[in-house]
Amino acid sequence: MKWLLTSAIGTTLVLASCGVTVDDAVRDYDTEAEALAIAPAIVSAGDPGPIRTGSTLSSNLTNVILLNPDVRSALRASDAASAGINSAKSLLQPQVTGSLLAGGYQDDISDSSTKSGASIAAQVTQLLFDGGAARGSISIAELEAKEAEVSASLVANGVAFQAAAVWLANWNAQSSLASLKALESELMPHAKQIQRMANTGMIDRSVSDMIEGRMLEFALSVSEAQYRSDIAAYEFKKYFGKSPWRLDYPKPSFKVADLEARASSAITPALRQAALRVMTARAQEDVAAAKYSPRVSVEAGANSPMDRDEKTSARIGVSLAFNFYDGGKRDADLDRARENVVAAEYTLESIRETSRKMLSDLLDRRRNVLETIRLKSDKLAVLDRQLTVAETQIQTGQADVAKVFEVKVQRHQLESSIRQARADLRVTEYQVASELGLFSLPSENGTDQ
Repeated sequence: MKWLLTSAIGTTLVLASCGVTVDDAVRDYDTEAEALAIAPAIVSAGDPGPIRTGSTLSSNLTNVILLNPDVRSALRASDAASAGINSAKSLLQPQVTGSLLAGGYQDDISDSSTKSGASIAAQVTQLLFDGGAARGSISIAELEAKEAEVSASLVANGVAFQAAAVWLANWNAQSSLASLKALESELMPHAKQIQRMANTGMIDRSVSDMIEGRMLEFALSVSEAQYRSDIAAYEFKKYFGKSPWRLDYPKPSFKVADLEARASSAITPALRQAALRVMTARAQEDVAAAKYSPRVSVEAGANSPMDRDEKTSARIGVSLAFNFYDGGKRDADLDRARENVVAAEYTLESIRETSRKMLSDLLDRRRNVLETIRLKSDKLAVLDRQLTVAETQIQTGQADVAKVFEVKVQRHQLESSIRQARADLRVTEYQVASELGLFSLPSENGTDQ
């Protein structure tokens, strides 16, 4: 062999060995991940655009959803999945490739003389048939984009429910603390009066001691209520970005009366996501099966040789390609795709049953809470009448201050129980709405999609 051929082969081998060394270099992924985890922010939060504000829960939920990092991540993932559709569609478009080879060549390897030159090649290929693999890839991309959109909606609805629960926990904590302080102030004159009566011997000392113990319990309850309010405020700030103001009992943006009707017929986002995954798995099975088909395409190309004395050649025709043996890869891919279909179908059935049962349980819980509120409200009305009678009887001497004290305590405890039940009722309703996907997913310009 002459010098040029020998040097070309040697150079190629050297370059190839260098390439292998770079590609096969061992990377410490754990160290890289740790460095990335503690590195400064690599993405900015970005400008969320116009934000809706207000004093009510409904007016703040859009802000909460839009600024939540999990929701923003899901929205980006949805955008990325949508971009995959155009990538898949490009397979059906003409593919144009070109290459340039510049260097030296020999007309006769027995002659040691070399010549310099350049060769240019261009080719256009249009796919005609591939068993449906390309169109199947488009279907997969479209399904994945739709699934990413549903996933983002799932995240947004979950955040809306969590924010609503935090709001109600703060409302309950604030109301409980205010109620305890008001009751403590209201009972203090009674406690002092009972103390004076015990000092003068008008009532037994044991009654005074009991009332004094009760007041100490109230002081402790106020301290505990303040602690719970502070904890709730900390959680509130994580979701709403600011400390809680005087919160109101939220009025839902959805129609509470329609929840049961919606639950009986609606397809929840979780169920829709599972159905899309079944469709994606089936499309992937079709693509795997298409690999057994021949690939037919139209090709046209031109080639300019390195030797300037030679003429440029051109070609056009139909190309037929078929893979007769691939070591079992197609069989393995098809088997895996079929198993994925079965797994996705099992998951769909499981989520269908789980979703149905969860909604049924939540609606049962709502009905039970409503009944509890009704019964306790009736009992509260009875206590109100007893309190009115006891306060009247004090003036006639038919009842003592201690009895009024106890009735007021019972009334406060019942009010607290009703308030907790009302909070539970709204939390349950917001959870049902979240499961049904009733909270719209805002776009990043601050508007609802």
